[in-house]
Amino acid sequence: MNSSQGKEKKRQSERKTRGGEEDKGAGLEREREREREREREREKERFGFTHHRRIKREHLHALLLRKERKNNIMSDRFDCKNCNESLYGRKYIQVEDNPHCIPCYDRLHANTCQQCKEIIGHNAKELFYENRHYHEHCFRCFRCDRSLADEPFTIQGDALVCSDCFCNEFSSKCVACDKTVMPGSKMLEYGDATWHEDCFVCHGCEKPIGAEAFIPDKSNYYCVPCYEGRVAPQCSLCKKALTKGGVTYKDKVWHKECFCCSGCKASLAGQSFTSQGESPYCVKCFSSLYAKKCAGCNTAITGFGDGKPVVLPRKVRNVTVEQ
Repeated sequence: MNSSQGKEKKRQSERKTRGGEEDKGAGLEREREREREREREREKERFGFTHHRRIKREHLHALLLRKERKNNIMSDRFDCKNCNESLYGRKYIQVEDNPHCIPCYDRLHANTCQQCKEIIGHNAKELFYENRHYHEHCFRCFRCDRSLADEPFTIQGDALVCSDCFCNEFSSKCVACDKTVMPGSKMLEYGDATWHEDCFVCHGCEKPIGAEAFIPDKSNYYCVPCYEGRVAPQCSLCKKALTKGGVTYKDKVWHKECFCCSGCKASLAGQSFTSQGESPYCVKCFSSLYAKKCAGCNTAITGFGDGKPVVLPRKVRNVTVEQ
């Protein structure tokens, strides 16, 4: 056998091999198609539709119930909780595990739009804010009628306001930087003034006061440490700052607990007292230590009793006693 005959024989063998492989591939594809057909038939038998029909998920239960009822598989009733109408083959909505037909759901459970006062149906887009519900198309700024569905907003009374309208008409300005205090930003108010949180700083150390305690002094505001160290008056006795009410006497200030009798150390705040030189004394200590004695009864004359002043003639030279 020459070489040309050998080559021809080899080509015939390769064609047979390729033909066998093609037949095998075609057979596998036919088998897959038959399996897909069987799957469609099984779905059709069970659900009543094929996977090629795009039916919404909420329809599935109704279709399945209809098929099972047809085959006498389910004997229990399946009715609307409110009107008792059968739900077989109908759309329904579960409310706390109880099925409701669409009209009953809309009438009993759908929310009312805050703006138009109409029912927000089951198939409408609904937006809500702080227990207020709106149709999507009703959720708008009451000033410029701009949709607020994807915009920052605030509430002014019962009305929705976009941030631009609020800034232009309702927002206050920071007294420190003179810029608008934007809705939703942190701010502080004291008296009739408003600050951004970062603008309300101590006049002494210039650090933000934030939510910490502060002390006003004229038109300035101080944190407690700066006020005590720089502004607050010092107690004449302990030399510490007065941060709350004290006692003033002879142009000097004391803590209430520091203003006490120089003799017995009892507190004089709210009590009658006098002084000897620069030192305060209670009535008892002053009477025993410094007061003059009455020539008649030898009792201290303090001027703190209930007696009344005695008026004598300017000059008394002789006293005549008649019997």
